Amino acid sequence: MVIFHTDKLRTEDSHSIHFMKKNYAKIFINDKLVEITTNMVVASGSCFIAQRLFNINSTNGDFRNYIVSHFGIGSGGSSIVGDEVVLTGPDIRDIDNYTPIQVDPGNNTFLTSPSGIENAVKPITLDGGIEIIENTKIECEDPNLKLSTVLCTCVINEQEPTYLDPGRAVKIDEAALYYVNPDTNDVRMFAHITFFPKYIEQESTLTIKWYVIC
Repeated sequence: MVIFHTDKLRTEDSHSIHFMKKNYAKIFINDKLVEITTNMVVASGSCFIAQRLFNINSTNGDFRNYIVSHFGIGSGGSSIVGDEVVLTGPDIRDIDNYTPIQVDPGNNTFLTSPSGIENAVKPITLDGGIEIIENTKIECEDPNLKLSTVLCTCVINEQEPTYLDPGRAVKIDEAALYYVNPDTNDVRMFAHITFFPKYIEQESTLTIKWYVIC
């Protein structure tokens, strides 16, 4: 007798599980909450999870030495159709932000995005942080059910992107978490969000609080 059983690891939280969004992000400009949006772990990220969980590689590459440690922003997450703003994605097949933005093009301290845009991938802990929030309470049938949440605080500081002139704004409507090989600096997309356009100036601070509920 052969028994087959499949457990599906959800990669998209556009639907709720027990009234809970599995992964989501809060977006702040100058410490003011401007949007809460959903998150998708893309196929590349799912491959990474599977390899790290079971310590086995695949024909897609060996990502067991990689770590989710960086993020990036972009301006290709929406378009204007008539009088409406229409979001582009995210899609399970995404491998990078649709239009990655160079955050620090002058100092060569950040990494190159998977699509080849230099200085578009910033370490999360450079101005933000990564922390585990244990015993996260959720709304569901079991009042005693608690989970652990990884909170990535991703910060684009004043003067970033550095190419902006004072008073000039850039559209931000997408962001990504990346997993990186610390030995080679190879960058792969882990998760992707798109949202309604936000415009930041050189004097603005953009903060994305990205929650991954485990």
